[in-house]
Amino acid sequence: MVLTAMLALNLSAEILNAFRTVNYSLLNSNAAIDTKNETIFKSFKQELEQAEKKQLAAIWYPKAQKAKDLSDAVTAYLDGLKMELKKDSKLKIEDGQEKFNEDNLDAATRLLVEPGKAKGEELRKKLQDFKDQLLAIDPEIGKEFATTLPLDLAIPKSSNKSTVGKDEWAYSYFHMTPTIAAITILSKFQNDVKNSEAQIVEFCHKKVGEVQVRYDAFQAIA
Repeated sequence: MVLTAMLALNLSAEILNAFRTVNYSLLNSNAAIDTKNETIFKSFKQELEQAEKKQLAAIWYPKAQKAKDLSDAVTAYLDGLKMELKKDSKLKIEDGQEKFNEDNLDAATRLLVEPGKAKGEELRKKLQDFKDQLLAIDPEIGKEFATTLPLDLAIPKSSNKSTVGKDEWAYSYFHMTPTIAAITILSKFQNDVKNSEAQIVEFCHKKVGEVQVRYDAFQAIA
């Protein structure tokens, strides 16, 4: 019995660590996407100053900026949900590092599934609205990305029949989900949002030309 209990504890620790690792990887990926997009916007701004490109750039730059604005808003909303989950899981700062109960099974349920708060449905709607608004930026964008944006809002397949109902989407993702797992899911949505933004921004830029960034001659090298 003792060995079985220890094995269960070890397995639990391994699972939590796996989610922690995936979340860290997603955060790094999100930062890389931001860096890529920053490069494209720098190129856009340079093209606004080029006589042969500024007319097209003036058309497509605002559309790319709209995609970024939509993405930034949803990303900030998701960050807010993450912080609420951490606070509900006894967040504290130790030596400058966030510490919280990663194995808490109630926080995600209370915040995103439990009747009354309805933040799970609010989340799903915000993601769907983001997708719809992104595709509506320009008819060409809508046509090009209608079925290919990397933001899947389908209900996860589950053998649990109790998930059937109006809150099935939130229930499937967040019911009795450990806090670190729920945070990882939110990071994955952020990754999907940022990837969607990146595809639209790149599409807009290609309407003007290839990405070209001029750096200052004496730019410091890190």
